[in-house]
Amino acid sequence: MRAFTHRRAVVVLLVAGTLDAIGGLLFSLTEHIAIGNGLFWAVGTATTAGAGSIVPVNPAGKTLAVLVELTVIPLFAATFSLITTRITEGHLKREAKVLHDCLDGVDAKASHIIFHSSEIPNDILERSED
Repeated sequence: MRAFTHRRAVVVLLVAGTLDAIGGLLFSLTEHIAIGNGLFWAVGTATTAGAGSIVPVNPAGKTLAVLVELTVIPLFAATFSLITTRITEGHLKREAKVLHDCLDGVDAKASHIIFHSSEIPNDILERSED
């Protein structure tokens, strides 16, 4: 599961980055701005941290902006979700092991008490039943 999740996160991240770069290049062409500014816009849009200094002004740029927003943002979110899932799995596995070890100790103590219950005086056993 670990390698699968890691591999999937890398693939999704590469797809998102590639689509974002293509979106930035196409944005620079449709809006007639420098490629660097188009990439700056694409990164800002994909991370939802856009500064608003570069915005689409023509219909082609606006359409491209919507496509980038509807594809790249969810892909980046999916990548972070996969990473978070992997981290959470690790924590849960460690906690389950600790709990299992504790329960093994309780089980061993209960077995010891049951095995040695004949050694417990009857008056103590009767008080515990009340």
